Amino acid sequence: MLEHGNKNCIEQVHGILTNNASIAKGSSAAKVVGPLFLLLTRPEFGPDGQHSALQVLVNILEHPQCRADYNLTSHQTIEPLIPLLDSQAPAVQQLAAELLSHLLMEEHLQKDPVTQQVIGPLIRVLSSGIHILQQRAVKALVSIALIWPNEIAKEGGVSELSKVILQADPSLPHAVWESAASVLANILQFSSEFYLEVPVAVLVRLLRSGLESTVVGALNALLVLESDDGTSAEAMAEIGAIEALLELLRSHQCEETAARLLEVLLNNVKIRESKATKTAILPLSQYLLDPQTQAQQARLLATLALGDLFQNEGLARSTDAVSACRALVNVLEEQPTEEMKVVAICALQNLVMYSRSNKRAVAEAGGVQVVLDLIGSSDPDTSVQAAMFVKLLFSNHTIQEYASSESQSHNRLASLLPVHSLSTLGRFEENTPNLFTMTFFFVLNILFGRAAAIEKDLWATGTVNEEYLKSLNALFSNFPRLRATEPATLSIPHLVTSLKTGSEASQEAALDELFLLRQAWSACPAEVSRAQSIAAADAIPLLQYLIQSGPPRFQEKVEFLLQCLPGTLVVIIKRGNNMSFCSV
Repeated sequence: MLEHGNKNCIEQVHGILTNNASIAKGSSAAKVVGPLFLLLTRPEFGPDGQHSALQVLVNILEHPQCRADYNLTSHQTIEPLIPLLDSQAPAVQQLAAELLSHLLMEEHLQKDPVTQQVIGPLIRVLSSGIHILQQRAVKALVSIALIWPNEIAKEGGVSELSKVILQADPSLPHAVWESAASVLANILQFSSEFYLEVPVAVLVRLLRSGLESTVVGALNALLVLESDDGTSAEAMAEIGAIEALLELLRSHQCEETAARLLEVLLNNVKIRESKATKTAILPLSQYLLDPQTQAQQARLLATLALGDLFQNEGLARSTDAVSACRALVNVLEEQPTEEMKVVAICALQNLVMYSRSNKRAVAEAGGVQVVLDLIGSSDPDTSVQAAMFVKLLFSNHTIQEYASSESQSHNRLASLLPVHSLSTLGRFEENTPNLFTMTFFFVLNILFGRAAAIEKDLWATGTVNEEYLKSLNALFSNFPRLRATEPATLSIPHLVTSLKTGSEASQEAALDELFLLRQAWSACPAEVSRAQSIAAADAIPLLQYLIQSGPPRFQEKVEFLLQCLPGTLVVIIKRGNNMSFCSV
């Protein structure tokens, strides 16, 4: 009766199988599978009969064991369903797609060449806009996406899957969205040629997927898209890419790639000027402080991203910037690579350049000692950046005010410098009871006291020399009392060395230092001024040389120094015309 397409008979079979699942799984049900598929191929078999037959087949073949027992071939099962996917009856389309999704769970059918023929019809079902049809079509496509990604793309799958992913209809189950995203990700992983076909909004939405493979595909596509078209970065940021990337970092998912894309976005000037970037500071800081953050390359990129953000003065002055100060100091304390040190110090430079509160935050986090230690680094890049940071940190009286605000309290000092430094500071307490003086006496001792160890690297290039001297200049200019200290006296031989071997900029910085020290001699104890003048006397030949061959802007300070150094013969000529040397 089934072979003749008796509708009532088919409906009775459907009712039996629906009411008793055990029968559908039994061997007796196997007898109807072949005849029903055969009926579906008959042109006279109308939509009602097709619908009934498909219902029976779905009831049987939705069970994995049944599919395994029937030894189904693609010609028996797949081919009859292909025309039904284009049926004018949506109910028939739905059941055909549903049955196909069950059949394609079988590996041998997934790989069968006949299966390629269902891709086009499935894409057309996907484009119908009917949610239940889309749901069934996507489920079928998921099963073959790994095997036939190129064929799905060539049938227009990228466009139609993108439309499904962008649907905002809450009635569309999340599983459908996730499945469509998975199929699209397989296409992207198959070939990068499809990257530029996917709308940016779709790729950003894929970052929210719960499947790592989908997220990886989206990240790779977004990176390629940004490098191919720089303006796309702004579009990514506008539709929520930064928030999605921060969430990936927070959950420690695809960290390195997510951090790389985030750094690229935050390095964009226009993006940094948008209000949305302000919300990135705290999550990035928390990520760096999170003990679970173990991926070193991701940490480096997150640190670099913070540095990018703080190139914007407004962001550097924001309240969240204080948390970034703590996070960056923490990075430096964890013995990172030299590259990480440089990146973190540069980020801190951007922070303290614009904000007094950030300077306090760095001090409270122990950053003063940490960065001072790095001045002695054997890596020239680390050393020069540390010196530049010290110059910025001491460029005004913020630290002085901070240290002096509780001049009787060692707790404030403890927050400026690590505990292990307090014993060193204690040596100076008797002679320098003011907390500020104690603190910076120690700072100078560090800067100058390790000269023997760092001299080879520090004076190797004019750049290091110049930045180091500028840092000292910032200290002496803003804190005159430091000029009369022993470490200041010990610095003079190195200033003389810089006059002899340094670049023009280094020579100028050394002249400025000597000039500042000379200004303090009248107010210094006699033994200090005497010791400093004797040490500076070694510079006399160099100063005389600079009088003859140095830049004109050196002239005034050089003459002033020569007039007051012991061992200098000074002859003042009020006026001389047509003078020439003659021998006697």
